[in-house]
Amino acid sequence: MEEQATHAAVDAAWQAQLGPEHSTPDTDFFAAGGNSLLAAAMMDTLSTEFDHFIPLRLLSTNPTLAKLRNAVADELRTGDDA
Repeated sequence: MEEQATHAAVDAAWQAQLGPEHSTPDTDFFAAGGNSLLAAAMMDTLSTEFDHFIPLRLLSTNPTLAKLRNAVADELRTGDDA
């Protein structure tokens, strides 16, 4: 998948959990009201969207939208689908 499409899919999943008002690149998922249930739902949505397991730890280590976009793109490029 093209990186721009990957970023758009991450943005859509993020907005579905937090709303568009919390979707600037520097927004921290957890500071904006995200919790573990919302995080798990978002990562499950992304895993389904990409037909590739996207681990929850990516959000824990990349809590802003910009960082998560890049981490998911990297995971799809290099990650093993386990």
